[in-house]
Amino acid sequence: MNLISTENTMIPKIIHQTAPSDNNDWHPLWSKCSRSWKENFTDFDHRVWNDNEIDDLVKNYYPQYYESYINFPVHIMKIDFVRFCFLHQYGGIYADMDIFCYQNFYHELNKSIYLLENPYGNDCIENSMMISEKGHPFWLECMELSIKRFEFAKKRKKGQKKYKKGQ
Repeated sequence: MNLISTENTMIPKIIHQTAPSDNNDWHPLWSKCSRSWKENFTDFDHRVWNDNEIDDLVKNYYPQYYESYINFPVHIMKIDFVRFCFLHQYGGIYADMDIFCYQNFYHELNKSIYLLENPYGNDCIENSMMISEKGHPFWLECMELSIKRFEFAKKRKKGQKKYKKGQ
């Protein structure tokens, strides 16, 4: 995978992941992968966020998006959205629970944002691992675009239902 980055800055030493609070609900691979981050980034805060915590994060720090956020029809949409919130509010590294870390690469980070290019070609950017300084405006743009796309799809779907009823 190729890294896409922007200008020079400092990345906070925190790793964000999301998972159910009860690790009995975790996929067996998740514990091993999550542990790999802790073992390779020993001087980092490691935060595994649960659903209640991510809901609170959006409600408290991004209230302008909360109503749309709680109405996302599938859970993964919330997870996709809150990744932007983590990186905007706190900065650091976001990694999906199934991403295994082989070594610490912090010394190589000298840009304000890192995004992974998707190796499969179905999307330009991969959101399974993203890295950023705290407060970068890019994440606000991502949040705004996510909400706009959701609201557009919702209106479009509502319009299709009206059309079918009127036939």
